[in-house]
Amino acid sequence: MRKIYYLFAFIGLLILYGSVSAQERARRTFTRADFINVEGGSLSERVDRAFKQFKSSNQGDSVWIAYHFPARDGVSYGPFTGMVHYDDGIRLERRDDPSQAAVFLLTDATGSQPKFK
Repeated sequence: MRKIYYLFAFIGLLILYGSVSAQERARRTFTRADFINVEGGSLSERVDRAFKQFKSSNQGDSVWIAYHFPARDGVSYGPFTGMVHYDDGIRLERRDDPSQAAVFLLTDATGSQPKFK
């Protein structure tokens, strides 16, 4: 009977250790200094320049390419963005700032052309 108790206690500790170690991943906060601005006439030209710049630096097999675009007044970037539910009903509130939105593309850099994952 004691062996079963110790077995279950050991399995419980293993499960606890696995769940705790999975939660302890460090989060990195990015700032504007972490991004490199790439100039170009069109979006495809900018993507090509960013891709070539990354390939020449030999930093890995994939890269995040972000595109920040000017936002129009009165728009939001999600179907339910700014919708907040209260006990008295649903009310529209503008809590998002579309001028801070960007599109991030995970790009495979193993080939000669960018391939978006």
